[in-house]
Formats: sequence, C-alpha cells, structure tokens
Amino acid sequence: MHFEMSTDYGIYLHGDVAVERKELIRRKLVEFADLKEPSVILDVGCGRGLVAIAFSANCSRHRVFAIDIWNEEEIPDNSPEWVRRNARAEGVENVTVATGDARRIPYEDEFFDVVVSNLVVHNLEVADQEVALAEMARVLKPAGLFIYSDVDIADQFVRVKAWLGSAGFEAIDLRHVLTFPTSRVSVNAVMARKPHKGDEVAC
Repeated sequence: MHFEMSTDYGIYLHGDVAVERKELIRRKLVEFADLKEPSVILDVGCGRGLVAIAFSANCSRHRVFAIDIWNEEEIPDNSPEWVRRNARAEGVENVTVATGDARRIPYEDEFFDVVVSNLVVHNLEVADQEVALAEMARVLKPAGLFIYSDVDIADQFVRVKAWLGSAGFEAIDLRHVLTFPTSRVSVNAVMARKPHKGDEVAC
C-alpha cells in the first residue's frame, strides 16, 4: 500500500518529525486492521489527520470520523482545517472532522465498527486514561475492532491490556510498530475485539 503523504502533520514525539516514520505508523495500523469491507471508523485524537486519512485512503467506501480537542501545545496551530487540508492534499473525501474529547466522545453508543487512537492516551492522567478507554469502548459496536497505538512508557500497555481484559475484550494482541532511533522508545499497538452482546464478562 502506498500513500502520497502530505508533510503537514505537525510534530510528533521526541522531536522526531521524519515523514517516513509517520508513514510507517499509519501504514502498519491500516495493515493491522486488515479491513475486508466498508467500515465506520473513528480516529480519537486525530491531530492533523495522519491516521484518519490513511484509513480513508484504504477504501473510499469507509466512513471515517476524526475528533480532537485541537491542543496547540501538542501540535502548533492545530485545527480541523488542517485535517481537511491534508485530506484534500491526498485526494481523500470521506473524512468527517469534529471537535471532541477522548473522555467525552460526542457520538452515540455502538456507532463505530472500528475505533483507533494513535499517540494520544499517554498524554492523559492515568485515571483519565481509563475514562477514555471506556468511552472508546462505549461507541464501538459489539465485535468491533479496537486499535490502540501509543508509546511504550510507564507500563502503558500493561494497564491497557489489563483494562481490555477486565472489560471482556477478546483476541487482545500486542504488536510492535516502530522504535524511535534517537530515544529508543517504542511505539506499539494493541488490537482487540469488543465482546458480542450477551457475552459474559469474567470478574
């Protein structure tokens, strides 16, 4: 899969702004998802649209929603228009952009086939991280796919995997995405399936 990727995606972690690394992150997330049919997808904390646009480009029949609080401390001059600009630059039209907090996602229960979050949740306090995970689970359909990608710091993935297990998620799978060469910090992704309605959740 190849994308003609815009360079207007803002700064990521540790000053590492190499476009090829951003391309690798989003390409791997799309490949991990391995979607076989048109899906309704939510990107939580979309920034300037890096991941949302990748899923949009993957299939023109996907309906992709992208939300962010547009924190300019994280990405300077961030705004919904940047997502729209990058989408236009890559010839993508099937992205709906909105303002939304990961802790209070502005969509109804069980609306999305896929919920993805990339390099966002580690910015929240630990208590708020669980709130955000619960919100992402809330808007995900039964049997829907959850994709959580983040830096592997401070037991981040231990906590996320434990939370998913306690919430009854199935097929929890941790995968390596990349390691930043300057800091040796890894980006990993957890894939999991929300249980079907009626499935029992173990205590």
